[in-house]
Amino acid sequence: MMDNKTLQEKMDVVVCRPALPLDTEDVLRFTSKIWDGEDYVPTAWQEWLSDPEGACYVAEYRGHAIGLVKLSMLAPGQWWIMGLRVDPDYQNLGVASRLHNTILNYWESNYSGVVRFSTLSTNVHVHHLAERTGFLKILESTSYISPAITGQESHFRLARERELHEVCEFVFNAPTNMLTVGLVDLDWEWAAVDKTILQKAIVENRLRWWRKKTGLIMTVENTEEEIHSPLIQYLGCPLEKIHELLTDYRALAGKLGFSHGRWIAPLIPRALEPLEQAGYTCNWEDSLFIYEKYAPKK
Repeated sequence: MMDNKTLQEKMDVVVCRPALPLDTEDVLRFTSKIWDGEDYVPTAWQEWLSDPEGACYVAEYRGHAIGLVKLSMLAPGQWWIMGLRVDPDYQNLGVASRLHNTILNYWESNYSGVVRFSTLSTNVHVHHLAERTGFLKILESTSYISPAITGQESHFRLARERELHEVCEFVFNAPTNMLTVGLVDLDWEWAAVDKTILQKAIVENRLRWWRKKTGLIMTVENTEEEIHSPLIQYLGCPLEKIHELLTDYRALAGKLGFSHGRWIAPLIPRALEPLEQAGYTCNWEDSLFIYEKYAPKK
């Protein structure tokens, strides 16, 4: 391994280019050293390579990939930057900035709409990078959980495909949208709710009406962490009913056979107060920042 000074002198020969199948060995090698070998990138890599929309780029140095980044379309006009990784042996040398700038330039040159990404509250370097490249932090969230309630009516029922129009009208006008600036959690990727997202949730039996259509909830089964639970992706109801819906959600979790209910909730009083009233506690040390940037006018 070269010392940092030598590496810094050689960084001018780093090339950011589209990812290729021949990069697989390098990507699997350096991601095995990230997050104690539990990085999700190896399981997503082949899908990223074959994604017909968006782009996947690597940073190449001396014939080997030493970093990567992925751009994906979550919904029409909505894009997500993910998987920004740098080989630990090449950290703090500007590789992440180059990858970020490259994928952002690619998006601005080829697409329109809005692009977003998330990062931890402790990742100060990425915060500065976002600000330098015109991103605005729009949301800060963290995880809240509560034990499931068993043997109690949950007051939820699955939404039906024929109700899609009614679902869309309800969701687009729900007062609780203000809590999450209109975004829904698509399993660690956030997008503004739209008809395609809601239709997919109905088909997959993840969207439920609450108490005679006074509320609506979208969930997904969370299997990536120790707490196996349904995870709230979207919550819609009158603001004064949030704590009641969250309490009933605990009963839904119990009915579905889970030990807990969970929501990566916005860190604002209008959300935190009803969470506490409904018996939820924070189970993360850090929070998650969501950034967004709109395409420049052409």
